[in-house]
Amino acid sequence: MKLKERLRSYPKYKIIGRVKSIKGNTVEAIMPEVSIGDICFIDGHIESQVIGFNDKYTILMSYQDIDGVKVDSPVVLSYTKGNVLVGEDLLGCVLDPFGKPLNRDKVNYSNSYYLKLESVNPLE
Repeated sequence: MKLKERLRSYPKYKIIGRVKSIKGNTVEAIMPEVSIGDICFIDGHIESQVIGFNDKYTILMSYQDIDGVKVDSPVVLSYTKGNVLVGEDLLGCVLDPFGKPLNRDKVNYSNSYYLKLESVNPLE
């Protein structure tokens, strides 16, 4: 992918919110413009997913340990929702559930694809 094409795919701005309360691995934050399933990063490195809303707060479930997170920690919306990074370097890799390689430190991705899956009818 050429540099111009890659630059066009990047967002023009970041959506940043703040942690307002923590209950176990559930975090409530003020986050504008998010939807169910969006991926966010708390404090810059803790990956979490939007699982619901409560009044004006967004409810996030952390994928990692949230030790050290405190009220007013920053929450940043990631722009990888539904995207899968691919490339020749992934051949032979063992991937975690998020598509990140477990047996290599650095992988060069050559492309990104958006996944949109249709719901399955449980009665069929």
